[in-house]
Amino acid sequence: MTNQLQQTLRTCWNVIVEAQAEERPTIVRALARTDLQSALAELNLNADDLNWEIENRLEIYGDDATPDIRDEGYRQLSSGMAAPEAEDFEVRNVTIPERLRPFFARVVRVVDCAKCGH
Repeated sequence: MTNQLQQTLRTCWNVIVEAQAEERPTIVRALARTDLQSALAELNLNADDLNWEIENRLEIYGDDATPDIRDEGYRQLSSGMAAPEAEDFEVRNVTIPERLRPFFARVVRVVDCAKCGH
């Protein structure tokens, strides 16, 4: 996830998660046309992709149990998005070269936020 999208999601996160589950896709589509438009274009994501990522996050982070940090890091890396409250690192999706697409579904680059000015 880009820094821009992480920052924008932080400002929108409560609005999204406090909405009824059936209303979330409509809210995400509206945000994708406004506040999140440039960040989604940069990531080549659409509103449906973002909604899936948000619902996945809610499922992962939904309970109040303290997560194992290794599990937490793995989930963030494998989903391609850092948790909205993540401040230690930023996850950036990388375009996979055509010849490698049969072997990889997703490639991410992790940026240390202490070094990226986050």
